[in-house]
Amino acid sequence: MVAVAENADAMGEAARKRAETAFDLNQWIGRHATIFKQLLERN
Repeated sequence: MVAVAENADAMGEAARKRAETAFDLNQWIGRHATIFKQLLERN
């Protein structure tokens, strides 16, 4: 726990960067646009 407390700022910044990459809204929108386009083309 001491190591976590001592590195809280760095760990917080790393977590923020990871979240921004993993949950990028533009990627999410693009992927869903592709999925819905494929679904519409089936019918």
